[in-house]
Amino acid sequence: WHSLQTESQSRFEKGISPVLAQIALERAVELLQEHAGAELVEIVDCNYFKNRKQVVKFDVKKIEKLLGEKVETKKAFEILENLGFIIEDRNQVQTKVRVPYWRLDIEGQFDFVEEIGRIRGYENVKIQHLMMAAKPSPGNSQREFEWKIKDNLTALAFDEVISYSFYGNRDAEIGKISGEHFELENPNSEQQNLMRKSLLPGIIQAGKLNQKNFDEFCLFEAGRVYLPEKDQYEEMKISGACFDKLLSLPDLFYQSKEKVRTFVEKTSGKIAEFKSLEKSSFNFLHLTRGAEILIDGKKIGEMGEINPMVAKKYKIKKQFVVFELDFQALFESQADKKIFQPIQKFPFVERDLAMFVDSRTEAGVVEKNILKIGGKMLREIKLFDIFEDKKNNKKSLAFHLKFGEAEFTLKGEEVDKKMEEIMESLEKNGFEVRK
Repeated sequence: WHSLQTESQSRFEKGISPVLAQIALERAVELLQEHAGAELVEIVDCNYFKNRKQVVKFDVKKIEKLLGEKVETKKAFEILENLGFIIEDRNQVQTKVRVPYWRLDIEGQFDFVEEIGRIRGYENVKIQHLMMAAKPSPGNSQREFEWKIKDNLTALAFDEVISYSFYGNRDAEIGKISGEHFELENPNSEQQNLMRKSLLPGIIQAGKLNQKNFDEFCLFEAGRVYLPEKDQYEEMKISGACFDKLLSLPDLFYQSKEKVRTFVEKTSGKIAEFKSLEKSSFNFLHLTRGAEILIDGKKIGEMGEINPMVAKKYKIKKQFVVFELDFQALFESQADKKIFQPIQKFPFVERDLAMFVDSRTEAGVVEKNILKIGGKMLREIKLFDIFEDKKNNKKSLAFHLKFGEAEFTLKGEEVDKKMEEIMESLEKNGFEVRK
């Protein structure tokens, strides 16, 4: 209680045999009789420890099994006897060994093998090779894919956050997260009484907090959600948030879209498509400023600006873009084969292309048209500018195009011809190309 170190404590905390008291008493009596002329009248002993002598059964075959080397039974018994052990029933299958009172560390027959090996010398045990082929344990492909996801997002300047696996009834109401939840019997607070069914409440809260300290950031979280209606109950999701104080919301959305596209294509090895968000799983996303993310026509996630009503209820001063992807869908969408290509030896020829389109026309539709006509010569396309003319219900889209060939340097005339084909195709589809 007072943390006082005493002589008794230092002795008994190491384990002292009660028999030592008897031995010490006998020696004291002997000295008193010899040197002081004392006479022993009576000894009182409750016989507490004397009847608790430890006897352990010892299977001699365990020596070879544990040490990996055969030791003669006679030699093994000799070592134990020299250490104070008493051997009984030598001819039995399991020999009985009486443990000396001072060896409180002996708990079973494995300790006898350790004593024999120690005295005989562990350095004398010969090295033996494995008798079977050792195989590496099978890899966990989903865990490796999770690490790949984190590496790819980190390479795109995202910082990982880890939020609580819970949210409150208020979060479920704001996001219109319907259905049954796993509810905690003893939650930390009213704001954390439900097991999460989406990562978006946590990433939105993290984005709100980071807005106070940073002018720009990209955050992500890879974690589990808990779904009572599913057989497996648990699913992995990847969620993220992007913010830049200096960018307008359209520019921020398209910049975030390119980051998500790069991440999905680098992770899956397939082309990512974006489609206007017709109906969101929850109420967190802006319905007219969001997109579904698809691979091979299959939806793997959603992204978009935060719903203004949600932003108001969370008291978010400046909007930012969020996304959520299904881990399993992304995992299953991976390309079966990896294609390796040599690094481009010959220079690219770059061109810019701008056009007026109807305000309801998706940039992805225009992009598909350009890619189709561009063919293999068109190596890269990037939307770098968008301007909305709300008065005339028009918008201007500007794309940066890169042309190149693997075997030779393209001539300007060849690229000009391909550009003419692209512009003719766009005009046939009703787009007004700016020349």
